[in-house]
Amino acid sequence: MGFSVSVPPAVAYGEGEAPPATPGHRLDVLVVVRNLLKGRVGKVARALNWSESTLQKKISGEGGYVFGVRDLQELQQHLGDIAPTQALASAMGHVCVPVHPVEVASLSEGMARVLQALGDLAAAAHEANADGRGVSTNARNRVEFCRSELLGAVNAYGDCAVRQMAQPPGGG
Repeated sequence: MGFSVSVPPAVAYGEGEAPPATPGHRLDVLVVVRNLLKGRVGKVARALNWSESTLQKKISGEGGYVFGVRDLQELQQHLGDIAPTQALASAMGHVCVPVHPVEVASLSEGMARVLQALGDLAAAAHEANADGRGVSTNARNRVEFCRSELLGAVNAYGDCAVRQMAQPPGGG
């Protein structure tokens, strides 16, 4: 026998603290795609070697046309804008942040990269306001870069750990 506890949002979050995005929030990613393409459907369709008419039908949901995952991937790569993926992630209570990809061969190397990146971020944040005169654009950019480096290192470390987990018999 199990039990569950329900805590109302007014009690669960501090004053002025917004509750996180809730999984299950209905989001039509095509609305985001349509907004992204507003006024440039033809130009984008031509650049991707797609039919403008078909693209218009796919993003409007007309006539059984489907705007698929590969379509979304190609579109985002072409435009350099991941707004639809960010909207999907947000609806599921996640975030998308840029990271600098890192490949690590072992858990010890991965941990070393995480710690190095954390140290770099701490140093950048400390130096950004060490003189007490505010944070310059260059200092802010360095902090953002170091944060992306840290997230990339943490991601690579986690991937390395997952790769090294023992596979169950039968490979599944």
